[in-house]
Amino acid sequence: MSRRVRGLWAALAFALAVSASSASAQWTPQPGHGYVKVWAKWLLGFGYVDGEGDYNGYQNYHELFLATYGDVGIVDGLALFWHTDIVRGFTLRDPVADELRGHVTGGDPALGLRWRFLLRDRLAMALVGSVRAPLIQRTGERQVVYERHPGDDGVYDRVGGLRIGAGTWDLTAGLKVGYAFDTWFLGGSLAYQARLKGFDDRIVWSAEVGLTLNEKWGCTIRANGAHSMEPIRSDPDDPPRSESPSGIGNGVSWMGFAVELDYELLERWYLGLTIEGGLGFLRRQTGGPVTSLSLATTY
Repeated sequence: MSRRVRGLWAALAFALAVSASSASAQWTPQPGHGYVKVWAKWLLGFGYVDGEGDYNGYQNYHELFLATYGDVGIVDGLALFWHTDIVRGFTLRDPVADELRGHVTGGDPALGLRWRFLLRDRLAMALVGSVRAPLIQRTGERQVVYERHPGDDGVYDRVGGLRIGAGTWDLTAGLKVGYAFDTWFLGGSLAYQARLKGFDDRIVWSAEVGLTLNEKWGCTIRANGAHSMEPIRSDPDDPPRSESPSGIGNGVSWMGFAVELDYELLERWYLGLTIEGGLGFLRRQTGGPVTSLSLATTY
């Protein structure tokens, strides 16, 4: 199996963000070794899809995040990983005040373990569990979201409220499966995410294929999603479902796709470009393309 294919396996360890360029071992790096990635992500918002599936236009909405992911082998077959947004930036135009307003905050960090319980020839399977802590407590509505154009009466109607912090613990447990060929791989994951403080739980999934283009270039094509489920038993104190274009809050669902290109700049150092978009089933989430630039290394 080539070094590039061994690198492609590492992408399965983090289906939502990690480039296919990592050269660590299958899913779990050797003890004391690992992978680190830093990336900047820019979202150009096109419009907001509310909880009923209706599209609502707004004026000039952008997101710019700086994020990091990493993992390290603890013992053979077991790895510790983390993921967090270091800085989150949001800008949204207020047509009533005729101004562009900005909001900056940190992110809620996640820490987890990945146990590769099966490695047989080219097939690997792993169990993953993680906890995301609500360090950012700015959970209230930060800005009213108005429609793009005023009505016949000249008044801009409210279509939502921008939120930049969820304020809840997320507990996620799932299964990852992958199979590597000589120059490409197939991978998938399925997980259940329990959200505390009365938030709707979610099913989270991904499916992807990774390709070796040549000695320097690799490509990954991915589909993924998160689908909120109404609780079997509700409580009057449960938080209301959010109506925020940021997708931060209760009751958010989405399904999207991503195309990643990675380039081996130096030995064990990789540059990446990712383009993402929505496939459908958006609820309480903005639409629009997402562009990410990344730098990753193995150690």
